[in-house]
Parts: sequence; structure tokens; C-alpha cells
Amino acid sequence: MAGAIISEASLSFLGLGVQPPMPSWGTMLDAGRSHLFDAPHLTFFPGAAIALLVVGFNMMGEALREFSGHIEEATRGEGTSRERITRMCLLAYDDFVRNLSLARIMFSIYYGPPQGAPFIDFDSGQLRFLEIVTRLLEEGIRSGEFRKGDPVDMMWAVVGPVNVAMELELCRVERTIGREGIVRILGIIFDGIAGDGRGATGKGNTG
Repeated sequence: MAGAIISEASLSFLGLGVQPPMPSWGTMLDAGRSHLFDAPHLTFFPGAAIALLVVGFNMMGEALREFSGHIEEATRGEGTSRERITRMCLLAYDDFVRNLSLARIMFSIYYGPPQGAPFIDFDSGQLRFLEIVTRLLEEGIRSGEFRKGDPVDMMWAVVGPVNVAMELELCRVERTIGREGIVRILGIIFDGIAGDGRGATGKGNTG
């Protein structure tokens, strides 16, 4: 995305991109370069906008890559399905809180007005998270750690409190769930879907 922004601005600066009256920061830079000394703001503001947007998209991309790497790492660790799911949920929550400012920007882009908004693939990370939780639940069902049932329904029960915890952080409310709350709620869910009396054996890894 950052490369596309720079490419478009560069082409428009050279007169090969979008043409007036379509707005483009590259076109604005081109129009303002003849007034560098008497009206420097004509080039400063579009140049600053390009720089900030590129840096912002690079930071969002890095945060998404970090999130994907952490959830993959959590599943490779040792432990029961219950412990690995809990560990992954806490890592996802920690990444979200650590990058809360970026998360607010991502949510604004994703849920905001679609007119002219750039496409950002936020869905792939979320879908991967759901797939891994479902797979770990399936492993738990096969091993007898969880009772037989629909793993997709169980997955929604598991990710629900994690999503609520993240949304409460976005809203800046005083009463939040937090890491300890996530562990407690997941414990209730895991006890409810436990098989062979194993529900209370794993307390989850709070990492």
C-alpha cells in the first residue's frame, strides 16, 4: 500500500497520473514547486501528507505481521489445546493493546465511510486467528479434552470475550475485561465444553 501511494504521487508529479480536476498530492507538489520560496506551504502540506500516510501504512503492516507471527508462534508451543488457545488469545489481546493507537486508525478505516478509502486486508489476520482457534478446538475434541460438538460454535464462544475485551479498550471505558478477565472467562467456557471431566485440569497459561 505504501509503495502504491508513492508510485501514484510520483506519476502525478511527473504529469503521468490522474489529471485535474481529480485531486492528487503528486499534482499538488508539481503545482507548488514553482512557488517554493514565496509560498512553501503549497509543497509542504501535500509532501507531509504523503510522508505521514506512508509511515502510517508501514506501521499498520508491521503490526499486522507481528500479530500473525504471534498467533502462529502460540500454536507451536507445548500444552493442551486449552492452554494453547488461552496463550494465543492473550497474545492477540496484548498485541492489540500495545498498538492501540494504530488499532483505532485501522478500525476507523475498516468501519468508516467507504468513499475513497484505500483497501487494507485486515480480514486475513482475523480469519487466520479464527481458523487456528477452530483447529485447536478440533484437536481437543479428538483427544477427549473437549466434549463432542460443533467446533465452529465453540470457536465463536471462545473468541467472543476476546473481541469484547479489545473493543472495551477502544472505547476508553473505566470498566474493562483485561488479561486476567480473559483468562477467567475462557476458563468458564472451557469448563463448559470439557470432556471426560478434564475441564478443570488446565488453568491456562497467562504468559
